[in-house]
Amino acid sequence: MRNRISATLPSTAARRNVENRVRCDSQTVSTSDLASDGTLSGLDPSLPFFAYGIFKPGEIAFFQIKEFVRDVEEVSVSGTLRIRDGLVVLDRNQSGEIADGHRIRFKAGAEIAAYEAISKMEPSAQYKWTCGNGMNVLAAVKPRNGTRPLYSEAWSGWRDPAFSAALEVVEEALGQEFDWNDFRPFYRLQAAYMLLWSSIERYVSLRYGLGKDRLVEKVKRLAEESAFVDALSATSPAAARNLRTVASTGRPADRKSFDLDAQPVKQIEYLYHLRSNVTHRGKEELLDWDLIRSATGELLRVFRAVLVAAEADAEWDSPTVS
Repeated sequence: MRNRISATLPSTAARRNVENRVRCDSQTVSTSDLASDGTLSGLDPSLPFFAYGIFKPGEIAFFQIKEFVRDVEEVSVSGTLRIRDGLVVLDRNQSGEIADGHRIRFKAGAEIAAYEAISKMEPSAQYKWTCGNGMNVLAAVKPRNGTRPLYSEAWSGWRDPAFSAALEVVEEALGQEFDWNDFRPFYRLQAAYMLLWSSIERYVSLRYGLGKDRLVEKVKRLAEESAFVDALSATSPAAARNLRTVASTGRPADRKSFDLDAQPVKQIEYLYHLRSNVTHRGKEELLDWDLIRSATGELLRVFRAVLVAAEADAEWDSPTVS
């Protein structure tokens, strides 16, 4: 069985599983032979892609396929959009309903790369390939399990509360004053740092993959984003001095230091280690106030810059088919 989409579809004579064929308008495609795990079943790379969630033009993962796109057109398919764990999914089982989205046609010769990028992002436990209205469509697996209707609001990943309200909570915690006689601001600050990382983890999951990849590896991909690198390099010397060397409680030899001249991935490792080491254990050491406050303030500033740049990167500036 193959792990990648075949660059050329087998001829009709070469296909054995005739009973597994499905018809999409005038196109006949096979629900077998195209993947090893079933995640690409029903996919014909020659067909355009129906985008309704994170791959829509302007959305958080559109950059993954942007270079392959030829043109975009607003269209609809039968079904209803629902929300599961903050993600939009398509219920193709709902008759008489219409779901809006975009038909994305890929450049000649780029179809395989585009569909591989999409398939790497979307977990097979959440989505399956179907075909409708002449397009490849990612439909929800068990669309009524753990979902709610989208109602009338237009879904956008950029409006995720993790990128707005959560960051406001973090900023509020930074406005607290140090007090030796009151531990509550200290614990609120720790909680804010954890919340900030939850927002960042949400971002890297939506941007780099919703599957089973280790989260820390996706976090490290921030080092590939120029906005992250540029913003982090602007960390003030005063804040950098507060970011002292930290060691793991369980493994004291495992020490992490923050260095403005270090590679960005090393800076990410330090800030993530701080999340795991200092905040997870809820340490009662008020001397950590300056450390956590500086880390929270700088990381919040950097992450907001990353969000602005990523949204701009997701824009589609080529003409849209009318």
